[in-house]
Amino acid sequence: MGVESGVLGVASTLARLVASLAAAVTAYVLVAALSGGGGEGDRLERLAARHRRDSPDGSGPGPVAGYGALLRGRGAVREWLHRAFPPDEEVEAALAARSRQGRPARDPLGVRVWALSAGTLAGLSLALPSLATGRPLPLAALGLTAAAALAGPGFWFRYVLAQHRREVARELTRVAEILTLGTESGLGLIEAVRLAAGLSGGPVGRALRLAVAEMDAGRETVPALRAAAARVGGHAMGLFVASVVQGLELGTPVARVLRAQAEALRSRRTQELEAAVGALPLRLTVVTVVLFLPALLVLTVLPNLLTFLQGSW
Repeated sequence: MGVESGVLGVASTLARLVASLAAAVTAYVLVAALSGGGGEGDRLERLAARHRRDSPDGSGPGPVAGYGALLRGRGAVREWLHRAFPPDEEVEAALAARSRQGRPARDPLGVRVWALSAGTLAGLSLALPSLATGRPLPLAALGLTAAAALAGPGFWFRYVLAQHRREVARELTRVAEILTLGTESGLGLIEAVRLAAGLSGGPVGRALRLAVAEMDAGRETVPALRAAAARVGGHAMGLFVASVVQGLELGTPVARVLRAQAEALRSRRTQELEAAVGALPLRLTVVTVVLFLPALLVLTVLPNLLTFLQGSW
């Protein structure tokens, strides 16, 4: 009798755990579908459209009402996310540049949707088994999961944005030098931009190649350069293009404007490198104190301390 009750108890617990996991997966898919992440929202739209197309009167059979409700809920969730986390053009440009380099990246809203969906799945996976087995809820783990889901994308955006700014600053200095040399050697602005785009492979070079293609297709120079600055994003590229555009509008020789911009970018780049070199001794000191000093104390002081405590020193 005791063995049978034990087997029944184990089977009941396993059944509750499987049901909890199924509920967690269902909730994850629902959150992803409502927020449009992971492709569930797109599949939902295609399914609703197919039902409307197959319906004689175009309104669709009964399930379409449910699909419409889910689509409205999806729109409400996305609108709430846009209000809670306003879009940042520079972050979007950094993620777009990252995706063009073949590295994994999504739009900012998609990243937040993925984090919230994964956090929902993780939280339910932690909470539902505890509810099913009658154990206390792991509140600390749930709090950490919620904090990671809400704050994690922000930290990742800052990391990607810092990388993008460093890459743009490094490449923009080189592009400005090439443009200056090209215009001072007699090339026109478009040809100088074409030369700089062909010799650069980063986000600035890719944006300039698109600008050259647009100008070859008939677009004016100023709108094409402003569109290139918008694709790169950030203050440095915007200021550089604004200075060039202002020189074109005022009739200032382009070579003179580009020379001044190149000198300013080179000076700023030199100051950044000097600041990084100046901060190096402090970083080395912190690394020495944190990593080297404890090992030195363990190797030199700890044996003598143990010998003294054993009374045979």
